[in-house]
Amino acid sequence: MSMKKKISVLAPDLSGGGVTRVYLLAEVLQKLNYDVKVVGCAFRQPLYPPPPSYLTVEWIPGSDYPQFIGAIWQLLQKIDGDIIYAVKPRPTSLGIAVLKKLQSRKPIILDIDNWEMSWFGGDNWRYYVKPKQLLRDIIKSDGVFRNPQYQWY
Repeated sequence: MSMKKKISVLAPDLSGGGVTRVYLLAEVLQKLNYDVKVVGCAFRQPLYPPPPSYLTVEWIPGSDYPQFIGAIWQLLQKIDGDIIYAVKPRPTSLGIAVLKKLQSRKPIILDIDNWEMSWFGGDNWRYYVKPKQLLRDIIKSDGVFRNPQYQWY
């Protein structure tokens, strides 16, 4: 008798409309006879949309850097799949998946939306680097690079 393989699906944010894709992917994996657990941060509460009752979802509150570093450690403890499935190439999903792979040597699958940047202006979006602005964006408490969900990542 073979044991079901377990997949940990890493959501970039469990409190936004994009999480619907995470739930659909998890459901497909369940139908393919995998044991699935969704793991991620919620940068706003409550979880939205709420997860279907048949999905196991473990989450922690999201935050900006440097506080987010503590959240990373908590998320790494929740990832226990034989396979790590990162949804979107973001620090909050793929970044954490890579750290878990370094710890556990588990394989990673990456799901990339066909046009990830469409919400931010598509191919026209640019971060114009000016030294003073870059320093502000990194150092100030409300700087854009403090946000792990910032589109530059």
